[in-house]
Formats: sequence, C-alpha cells, structure tokens
Amino acid sequence: MYKLDLPIDNAENAAIQRRRNQEFQRRSQIFDAKTRIIGVDICALNDQVKEKEDRIAAEKNRNEAFASLAIRNDKLGLIHQEKENEARRHLNKELNDFRKTYQQPEDRKEWDLNDPNRLRKEKPTRFADDEKCGISSVQVLQGEDIQHENRKKLQAEQLRSWTRKQLEEKQTTEREENEANNLFYLKSCEDDRKALELEQAERECKRNINLAVKEYNLALAKHRRDKEQAIKKQELDDNLTELGNHLHGDFLTENSAASVSAYGAHRVIPDRWKGMSKEQLKSIRDVQQQQLKEKEANKARDKESNTEWINNNKNIARISLLMENDLEQKKRALAKNIMEENVILAKEQQARKDQLNYRNEVTEDFFKQFNTRTR
Repeated sequence: MYKLDLPIDNAENAAIQRRRNQEFQRRSQIFDAKTRIIGVDICALNDQVKEKEDRIAAEKNRNEAFASLAIRNDKLGLIHQEKENEARRHLNKELNDFRKTYQQPEDRKEWDLNDPNRLRKEKPTRFADDEKCGISSVQVLQGEDIQHENRKKLQAEQLRSWTRKQLEEKQTTEREENEANNLFYLKSCEDDRKALELEQAERECKRNINLAVKEYNLALAKHRRDKEQAIKKQELDDNLTELGNHLHGDFLTENSAASVSAYGAHRVIPDRWKGMSKEQLKSIRDVQQQQLKEKEANKARDKESNTEWINNNKNIARISLLMENDLEQKKRALAKNIMEENVILAKEQQARKDQLNYRNEVTEDFFKQFNTRTR
C-alpha cells in the first residue's frame, strides 16, 4: 500500500503561490490592451540600452585587439621579409663567388670563338708543311722541302731505334729458345725414365697375372673333373634306385590302398587311382536319385510360396488403396474446417479494425486552449 497522507511542504507551497501571483500580474499587464499600448517598461528599455553599450564596448575592444594583432603580424612580416632578403643577398653573393672561381670565361668550350685576342694567338698562315694551306693560298710551292733536315734526323734516330730493338728481340728469342731446348731435353729424359719404369712394372704385372691365371685354370679343371665324376656316380645310383622302385612299386603291382589320400579315406591320389568300384558307382546313382526327388519337392514348395506371396501383395495393395482414400477424405474435411475458421477470424479482425478506427476532427475546445497564459 502507498502512503498518501504525507505532510505538505510549506516552502514548496509558498513558492507555488508566489509563481501564481507573478503569473497573474504578468497576465494583467499583457492582456490589458491600454497598458500594453500606452505604458512603457522603463526597466526593460534601460536594460536594452545597457546591453547595447556593453555590446559596443565589447566590439571596440575586439577591434582594438584585432588592430594590435595586425600590427604585430605586420612587424613579424617585415622581420621575416628582411631575413629573406638577407638570405637572398647572401645566396647571390655565394653564387657570384662560385662563378668567379669556377666559371671563368676562359673555361668555356666556345672561348676560342669569343676570345678577343684570338687573332694574336693564331699561328701564321703557313707553319712548316701545314696541310691546311691549299693550292689557292700560294703558300705551298712544288719542289720545296722545308723540313728536310729535321726529317733526316728523325729518320736516322728511328732507324737506330728499330735496329736496337731488333737486336734485343733477337737476343731475347735466342735465350728463350735455348732455355726451351734445355727444358725439352730434361723433360724427354724424365719421360724416357718413367716409360722404362712403367714398362718394367707392366711386364712384372703381366707375368704375375699369367701365373695366377694358370694356377686358377688348373684348379678349375681339377674341380670340374671331380664334379663330373661325382655327377656320373650319383646318376648311376639314381638309375638303379628308380629301377628297383618301379619293379616293387604300387603302380606295377596295382595296389588299391596306394590310391587313398592322406587327407581322408574319401579322397584319392589321381596319379595312383585306377577307377571306382561297382559299389561306389551304385551309391553315387542312389544319391543322384535322392537329389532329383528333393529338387522336385523344392520346386513345388517354391511354386506354392510364390502363389501365396502374390495373393498377399494383392491384399496389401487393396488395403493401401482404401487407407489412402480414407486419408484423402480426412484431409478434405480438415481443409474445409480450416477455411471456415479463417473466414470467421477474418470477420472478427475486420470488426476489430472498424472499432479502432476513429476520426480526429478539430472542435472549438482545441482553439480555447491557446492564449490563456503569458508564457
């Protein structure tokens, strides 16, 4: 059970009453047309003026802060610009120093074309037997030889150099040939000595091999003779034994007991069996007649059994057909009952939907709930 007789809080009750009084006074001011049109709320206007002044002061302070920030950014920009200009001047100075040191005009590949003193540095039109001068230059005349003396000296020096080199090459060749001949003689002597040693060792080895082969062949011939004598003696003994066995064996004597197998009295040995006796043949015929009678009796029993199975299958098929018809009738009746129940349920559901559906029309009470409070 819930406890409903709780004491009323006086403070809460006083607060509720105070809010109700404030709401009543505010309603009298707002809903009174005369007071709302003529009367002016001085306190509200003063508050608005104060708010506007505070807003203007705050905007002024913000603008001053922005201005001081812009001045500071401009000073920083000037400082960075000065540093960048200084770095650019320093870079240009280093570039000019590098060009003065490593990129002089004399080091260029086309300096010979741009050299102002090119004509002064050029050789005369004809210097010695220069091949640049053609016939039209009238600098080369037929029959003159300006470098005759120098050419003679150079040719003599070249001839002496060639002679000296040929002599040195000849001496070197002779010395190398002598050394090669000596080495060839020593090598030939060494090869002859090794050939003699190898030939002697080969003869000794062949002699030992021939001796070993001779001894092996003698031993092999002796072993073959002994083996042939032993085979002949064994063959003679086997022949004598075989003759004795045939003369006194069961085959020639036709012993019937010899054909009985060791696996049972009903089994025989084919190579010793001489045929069945009359008693054995008669017993076999009696067994065949008995088997024929049993076979006919089995056929009759099988025929009766097949007939019984056919009749039984027919009865089972007829019973199955009746059961299927009965089951089909039950299914149709069940489907009919389910369809009738679904129709009843559909009607109940439609009635429930019609009961729940209603129209939401706007009445006069909807408009009376507006403009009744100040909030």
